[in-house]
Amino acid sequence: MEKRAFRWLYVYIVLVVLLLSAPYWLWWLKPETKLELLIVDDTVPDRSYREHQGLVWLLRAQKYVHRNGKTYDAARDYVGFVPKGGGAYEVRPLPNTMDGYDAVYVADTYGVYEEEFVRQRTDGARSAKVHGGLDGIRLGVYVADGERSFSFPALEGNVLPARQFYTYTWPTWETPRYHERLKPSYEAMKAAFSGADIAKRQGNE
Repeated sequence: MEKRAFRWLYVYIVLVVLLLSAPYWLWWLKPETKLELLIVDDTVPDRSYREHQGLVWLLRAQKYVHRNGKTYDAARDYVGFVPKGGGAYEVRPLPNTMDGYDAVYVADTYGVYEEEFVRQRTDGARSAKVHGGLDGIRLGVYVADGERSFSFPALEGNVLPARQFYTYTWPTWETPRYHERLKPSYEAMKAAFSGADIAKRQGNE
């Protein structure tokens, strides 16, 4: 009986260990999925890569990899502003063609500003722009129907010339508008507490 009880205890322990470790070994058994994703991030004032780090974590957790089998890396796998330290930086340009990508993810186009990049301040103070910012959207059109086709601007060879795209812009929204709307109870509360010396009362307690 003791040997049989010990065997059942051993089985229970193994089952518990397998159950607790299931998320780990199930993740290892999950097959990888090939995905060539272009990540665009022009708001990278430091090496935290905060605007696209979450996306990269999700890609790795779901086992999405490049076509060559490499896992995604927040510091390497994006185009846009790249901080180098000491006030230095580089800008990785967009590829000339999107043919090699399955999808494009625009993480942030707000840009990098001196207060964040140079002075390491994150209090939102306005300052000069170092790089980035979405000033407009460039639009081009290509329509094909059998042997007929139409494009704007006109094709140069088989390519739409991006430099001639129509640029759509909008009024700036950098200065927010707000309106103060007090609730009806505000004046009643103000009158009720106007004669109360709260600071003095708290000091006597």
